[in-house]
Amino acid sequence: MLRESEEQLRAVVANAADSIITVDELGNINSLNPGAEKLFGYREADLMGENIQVLTPSSSGSDEASLDQAFQMKEQTHLGSSQEVLGQRRDGTTFPLDMTVSEMLLHGQRFFTGVIRDISTRRQMETTLRANEARFHQLAEMSPIGIYLTDAHGLYVYTNQRWQQISGLTFEDSLGAKWTNAIARQDYESVVNAWQTAIASQQDIIKQEFHFQHPDGEQRTVTSHAIGLYWEDKTISGYVGIVDDITLRRKAEAIQQRYATELERSNKELEQFAYVSSHDLQEPLRMVASYCRLLQRRYADKLDQDANEFITYAVEGATRMQVLINDLLAYSRVRRKERTMKQVSCQQILERSLVNLQQSIRESQATITSDPLPALMGDETQLHQLFQNLLSNAIKYRGDEAPRIHIGIEQQENGWLFSVRDNGIGIAPHYHERIFQIFQRLHERGKYPGTGIGLAICSKVVEIHGGRIWVDSIEGKGSTFFFTLPKVH
Repeated sequence: MLRESEEQLRAVVANAADSIITVDELGNINSLNPGAEKLFGYREADLMGENIQVLTPSSSGSDEASLDQAFQMKEQTHLGSSQEVLGQRRDGTTFPLDMTVSEMLLHGQRFFTGVIRDISTRRQMETTLRANEARFHQLAEMSPIGIYLTDAHGLYVYTNQRWQQISGLTFEDSLGAKWTNAIARQDYESVVNAWQTAIASQQDIIKQEFHFQHPDGEQRTVTSHAIGLYWEDKTISGYVGIVDDITLRRKAEAIQQRYATELERSNKELEQFAYVSSHDLQEPLRMVASYCRLLQRRYADKLDQDANEFITYAVEGATRMQVLINDLLAYSRVRRKERTMKQVSCQQILERSLVNLQQSIRESQATITSDPLPALMGDETQLHQLFQNLLSNAIKYRGDEAPRIHIGIEQQENGWLFSVRDNGIGIAPHYHERIFQIFQRLHERGKYPGTGIGLAICSKVVEIHGGRIWVDSIEGKGSTFFFTLPKVH
């Protein structure tokens, strides 16, 4: 029966996945299984009776215990417990082992059995992990953004220097739940509740904006973005997060908003002033012009040449002023007018513009062609101003040849691209931006009449409709005005 038990034990040892070595009280090897043979590079017959020191490094240069020390009988306190030691293969290479030593009595003699596992891979992984942790720590400390780590309960276990600067807390004061002491009073409840909700529901991402009450007395506006870290069973093991100080950005946005509000108010006041001024100037200017013309008609033959010339200048000046005020009034009305956005046909708007311009078309012998134009959402009156002003300019600023004008259309993803191409005198490149500003004239009044408001009105109409306008032109070879209009305003 004893022999059968021994044979069964040997069979178990021989087929064990771990390496197993048995030594006697003197440390002489009594047996080793195939796993140990493979691990150390020896056959059992080579080691039978040899001292366990043959598998021990002669000088490891390490504070770690060696294989023979683990088998020493005088240190029996480690029996039955796992310990890490160094071993040596037949080729002389050393490697770390995890070994559990147990004692047994066989035929009245004491033996010690070591169950051994090679932990080289584990050690390498631990080394790599430590190196990665060191790199992460170095990068985190160099980061211009606050970085923190928490456990699965949302308690802080790490904060970098930037996080500590933003919050005003030291590393020690930020650990656990103590970091919440830095949250401004008005945000404390919402921030803590958000974390508690996320943790209870195993939420992956937590995004927040709140304030830190900094020790310097200032409240720092921050954004926090935390992402869950997972165990293999898909449960959250903790969170890694970043905190960015956006105090200056929020202040800048507030200043920008204040300036925008002030600018809008100022623009409305200027529009009101332009409208009232141009409207109220109409009547006295009309009176001046009327009486100047009356003087010209009644007393032209009674005055000398100088007086008649003076009256002519006065009439011309009053007439130009009337035109200028009417154009200024039209420009101010573009912004002041209550817009009625509806579905309008650009084709019908073009036809109506051509009817209004028929005299200029006939006198200049202009040829105007067009692609089929679409319907879109817009203000019909303002779009009519846009088309008519662009066509009128193309006719006015013509060269020696009769004007040839084409209105093109191209469908884009979110709207339409219109083009008005002519064969006129063209525009020098350095004027391409300037021409859309109010009162900007490029030519003498005697050669090309006008106030320089037409293209400014076009620009304003396109802007109100959510598009943009620009020109592509070569001086002496014509111009193409482009503008975009969205499909839905």
